[in-house]
This record gives sequence, C-alpha cells and structure tokens, in this order.
Amino acid sequence: MNRFDEAMARGRANRGPWQCPEHGVYGDRTVYGRTPTDCSGCSDRLREIEREHAESMRTFRAWDENAGVPTRYRCATIGHIQPVNASAKRLRSSVANYMANIGDRLADGDGLTLLGPVGTGKTLALCALVNTLCKDGVAAQYVGFPELVADLKASFGERHADDRSPMEGPMSCDLLALDEIGVKALTEFEAATLFALVDGRYTQRAATLIASNAREKELPALLGERVADRLRETNSVVILAGPSQRGVIPPSGPDAILRPKAVEICVHDFGRWQTHVVGAPK
Repeated sequence: MNRFDEAMARGRANRGPWQCPEHGVYGDRTVYGRTPTDCSGCSDRLREIEREHAESMRTFRAWDENAGVPTRYRCATIGHIQPVNASAKRLRSSVANYMANIGDRLADGDGLTLLGPVGTGKTLALCALVNTLCKDGVAAQYVGFPELVADLKASFGERHADDRSPMEGPMSCDLLALDEIGVKALTEFEAATLFALVDGRYTQRAATLIASNAREKELPALLGERVADRLRETNSVVILAGPSQRGVIPPSGPDAILRPKAVEICVHDFGRWQTHVVGAPK
C-alpha cells in the first residue's frame, strides 16, 4: 500500500461520528458542506476560557502600563489600611464608604481629599483605591504631582507628533489619585498646571482624589482659591493625625492584579482528547 492509500485509510478510520465522554456524540452532521470534527461543547468551553483570559490580560496590562502605582504599593489593597489608631480607623472607614457607592461617585465626579502629616497612610490609601478600581476595569491612575510637573517640563523639548503629553492620562482617566500636593509653595507654572488639571476634570465631572500634608485652612493659599473651591464642592475631606506609621506595618504580598497564567484545556477532537494552551507565550 502506497502513502496515498495509507492516508485514505486513516481518513476513513477517523471519520465520525465520535463520542465525547463529556458532551456526547459529535461529527454526525454536515454544516455548510463539511462534517464537524471537534466537539461543540468542548469548543464552546475553549472559546469562553479564551475570552476570559483575554479580558484578564487586558485588565492586567491596563493597570501595569497606565495606573502609575509605585512598586512599593503594587500590592496595596484596602485591607492593608490597618486600623492601628483612631486616624487610621477614620481613613479605612472613609475609603470603604467611598467604595461602597463607587458607581455614583464616579458618575458624579465625587472624590476625596486626604489631609494629614507624613506617614498617616495617604499614599497607601490612594494606591489601594487605584488598584481596586483597576481590578474592576475602571481606568484609574496614580500620579505624584512633583513628578507630573517634571515630566511636563521635560516634554517641552523635542517631541514627535505621536508623543503623548504627560497631562493626557491624568486629564482623561476615570479616576485620578493626585499625591504630594502642597509639599511646598507652588511656582506660577505649578499653580497653572494644577488648576488646568483640577478644572479640566471638574468640568468633565471626573473624580479626583487629593492627598496633601497641608491643613484644610491652608489649602486656598497653598493651592489657589480656584482649585480649593472646586475641591471643596466635589471632595469629602478626611483629616488624619498622629505620628508616622511608615514602616510599622509595611504593605506586603503579591501584586494586587496578577498577570494571568497560561491555562491548559483538553478538547475532544477527531475522536480523541487534545490539549490546548490558552495564553501561552508567542
């Protein structure tokens, strides 16, 4: 028997119908002139796993590439806000209450203004909120204001037409967590940048979270009356106090959003189990 005859013989032997142990008989009908060679139940399950994996990968990449969360706080969740004193309890309660109605908060552009001395959990809370929201598919971003100003100044040099402005992400994201506001008196450029950002998001009804070491009564002089007035309308103020807790209970653990691992799934095809790997590196 030559190779052609052997191939024909194998084709006749492999001709359906076949029996999938999980979903029953398949390959006993013709669809658009051809006989299905794979179990439809297994194929549906494979497509669903592929869809879920792709969605998980999109969520991870959006967070990893755009959220801006510092390495130290990539693990941060609301559970990391430990109620070690009255101030920390107030912070955790305020963050939990904010998340309890997060759909309405985002729709109305409502935010939080966290005020207090260094080491009282402001950055941890901002990053925990950004991580939690990104996990739910919200475009949330953490930005340190001094770094934003530095990036903006650096962008004034040679730029290409397709280069993004450092302001584009902070201006357009669903929720912006703006840290290190009012560390020192603002220069004219910094004041103009802060107003453009806060006012732009205010007019879009986009939620903005603010963290500052300043006292509430100092905000108008420090940030500018126009900025302070807009924040006064949209943001609930959380006053924090007490000694620095930095390093006492450092946030630890895996990243809040993990890169999805490859998944192996068995599919019944041509009368036998075959393994498919979803999400394998290419």
